[in-house]
Amino acid sequence: MQKIEKRSPGRVELLGNHTDYNEGWVLSFATEHGITVLTKPRNDSTISLSSGAENATVSVSLDNISPRNSKEELWANYPLGVVAQFLKKGVCGCGFEMVFKSDLPSGAGLSSSAALECATARALQSLWGTSFSGMELARMCQAAEHGGVGVPCGLLDQISSLFGVSGKILFLDFRTLEIEMFPAPKNTVFILAMSGVSHALVAGEYNERRESCHGAAKALGIPFLRDISGGELETKAGLLTAKQLARARHVVGENGRVLRAKEALLGGDVAGFGQLMFESHESSKSLFENSCPELDFLVDAARNIHGCFGARLSGGGFGGATINLVREDALPVFESALRAAFEARYGRRLTTLVTRASGSDELLQ
Repeated sequence: MQKIEKRSPGRVELLGNHTDYNEGWVLSFATEHGITVLTKPRNDSTISLSSGAENATVSVSLDNISPRNSKEELWANYPLGVVAQFLKKGVCGCGFEMVFKSDLPSGAGLSSSAALECATARALQSLWGTSFSGMELARMCQAAEHGGVGVPCGLLDQISSLFGVSGKILFLDFRTLEIEMFPAPKNTVFILAMSGVSHALVAGEYNERRESCHGAAKALGIPFLRDISGGELETKAGLLTAKQLARARHVVGENGRVLRAKEALLGGDVAGFGQLMFESHESSKSLFENSCPELDFLVDAARNIHGCFGARLSGGGFGGATINLVREDALPVFESALRAAFEARYGRRLTTLVTRASGSDELLQ
């Protein structure tokens, strides 16, 4: 059997910060950059995982899949977790060798972890001849991250990576798991600006935010924060701790911003869409407290550069990147000005990445 090549993109959370695990709404897209895996079957039960980015190889037996504990091998827990999910489904084929190659910056809030999981799942689907739906694969990859890595993430990253389509923005409803697609804004580009601060979701900040949101919903007597309006939240504010109230205000407000942004997108109101991005960042900064000084500086600087419609942190936060919606003909000036401002402030080079809405090597149902 010839080598199997599969590719899964990273994702950009365009609007909808930490709303997915609150059964809310998100606008996202898959990036042009991602992770490619080359898979070759073996005639025994050994699996060998090699990462070009980590310059490391991890080999284990299919009969003994367990999380790796050494720092050098932690990356392997993402694909190993996916393998474990296939095994839980009663699927077990031959051993294999997988070699991962990435052009996706890690630690930038683009979910390289989900891209790694989804690339593994696509490869196993082909290698072992399974026919899981795209949503089943997304859930299996999510479970891999929960169990193998210890981050109770929502489904945003995995769905965006598996269902992304070139030129399309995804509107995701995390209660129904319905996906709508809309054309990306015309004559614009997305540019990511890397803060240089690696987000450390496993360190507990992500888990604390999730627990605060679910605790707030329980105190309010509702299933999820999706199920309350801003006005109703304020009338019941006394039921919550100060921290729960701040987190809830962010999520409820963010859901509203996503719905308004969808209408702006459909109506061609790029300026209105961009303003909602700025408002989202301010809420993340002041209420959800998942920003950092470098991200705040990048958003503030972008706001004052001609041709920028909107900017905000993207992804889990606590570092990573900002996503900037920029008029296409203003990109060179914008990029130069943002770099100059950042370098003057922090004394180091700003890494940027221009990307457009893209997709993977195949469409899933």
